[in-house]
Amino acid sequence: MLSKFLHQAVQQKSASVALLIDPSSQVEEGMSCLAKGVEQGWVDAVFYGGSLRTHSEEEAHWDSLRKRIQGPIFAFPSNALQVHPTVDGLLHLSLVSGRNPDYLIGRHVEAAVYLDELGIDIIPTAYLLIDGGKVSTTSYITNTTPIPSDKIDIAYATALAGVQLGMKAIYLEAGSGADNVVPINMVKTLSSKLDVPIIVGGGIRSAEQMHALSQAGADVLVIGNAFEENPFEVMADLRTFKCAVEV
Repeated sequence: MLSKFLHQAVQQKSASVALLIDPSSQVEEGMSCLAKGVEQGWVDAVFYGGSLRTHSEEEAHWDSLRKRIQGPIFAFPSNALQVHPTVDGLLHLSLVSGRNPDYLIGRHVEAAVYLDELGIDIIPTAYLLIDGGKVSTTSYITNTTPIPSDKIDIAYATALAGVQLGMKAIYLEAGSGADNVVPINMVKTLSSKLDVPIIVGGGIRSAEQMHALSQAGADVLVIGNAFEENPFEVMADLRTFKCAVEV
C-alpha cells in the first residue's frame, strides 16, 4: 500500500499530505481533528512514530488510532518496536546525512528478520536531516549534524548516493518544530534531478509554505509538531491548500 501511495503522490499535480503522529502526545481534540481531516480528504495518510516511545506506549495507542482513522497508516519508526504488525507500510529510514552507523545500517540489521516476518510493504528511504534553524530531537538523539541549509550541492550528492545504493524515496527533514522549512531551491534541485519520490517535513506551518514546497516538486508534505500545537489551525490550512489544488 505504501508503494501505491507514493506512486500516486508522484503522479498528482500537487503534493500529498501526511500527518506525523505520536499518539502519546495527542489529546482528544487532536485525534478527532485528524479523523475528520482524513475523512474529508485533507489528509492523505498518517505517518505513525516518534523519537521517544516505548513498546508499552506503542501497544496502548495503536488500537485506538487504527479504529479511528479510516485511511492508510504508515510506520515512521526510530526503532523496530514501533512497527506494528498491522501497519500498512514502512518508511525504512537510513540516516544518510549522518555518519552514525547505528542509523545507517545497525538498527536495520537488528530489525531485519522481524520485519521480514511481518511481510509488510517496505520502502527503503534515504533520510536527510537539513538545518532548520534549531537543534532537532532527531539530530540530538542520533548524534548527527544536519546538512547546512545553503549546501544544496551536498544535499544533492547525499541523496544521489542514496538512490545509487537502492533507496526508493528521499526524505528531507528540517526537524520537528523547525524554525525554517527545507529550502525551496533544495527541493526544486533534488526533485528535478532524482527520479524517486521526494518527501519533505519539518517546520511546515501554513498553506503558503505547503503550496511553495509543492510547486518546488515535493511529492509528499509531512506535518507533525504544528498539528500537535494547534490541530484546528493546521486543518484549516490543509483545507485551504487542498481546495486551491482543486480549483
